[in-house]
Amino acid sequence: MKTKNLLLVSLFLILSLPGFAQTIISGVYKTYNDYTNQKITFGIDCKTEKHKIKLNEFPNKSFITVIHDGKPHQMAKDSVFGYQLCDGNFVRFVDNTDYHLTEKGDVWLYKKLMVKSPKGSPEPNLNFFSVAGEKPIILTMENLKKAFPNNHKFHDALTAQFKNDAELAAFDSFHKKSKVNHLLEMSRD
Repeated sequence: MKTKNLLLVSLFLILSLPGFAQTIISGVYKTYNDYTNQKITFGIDCKTEKHKIKLNEFPNKSFITVIHDGKPHQMAKDSVFGYQLCDGNFVRFVDNTDYHLTEKGDVWLYKKLMVKSPKGSPEPNLNFFSVAGEKPIILTMENLKKAFPNNHKFHDALTAQFKNDAELAAFDSFHKKSKVNHLLEMSRD
């Protein structure tokens, strides 16, 4: 009898878990406040609806186009904080430029996707960061130290951990976060 009850309870839990799954949404956040309060514009449930968000990068236009309910809506890039995609990626707009959020911790880390440089040209720094949704800046040790001017433990940890700025975007697979965010957390203990 106990085995039968346990089997029934297990079956019920397995069948009900999909109902508890998080809804995946896509849409536009006009402001940082909208983002933190999850107030989305032209939002959809990705499991049941579809829409398109076009960046209009080629040619470089100052607006994005959201095709929602079959109708195009244009929004000025300088009036959009960012947008959420159905694949889980979040993209910020700052100064008519898009930054792809790779990690949101105490430090928000971004990648700037750029057209590949011609052979022989130096690769531009594609890694950026911000603190609490501020404007992204180039990810360098100097900029990180300026962002946390009074955290000398963090400054020392950066200097000890990284040989150059290119290493700053490294992921710590043991702690499941970037090394920068892990070092920042450890420096506050």
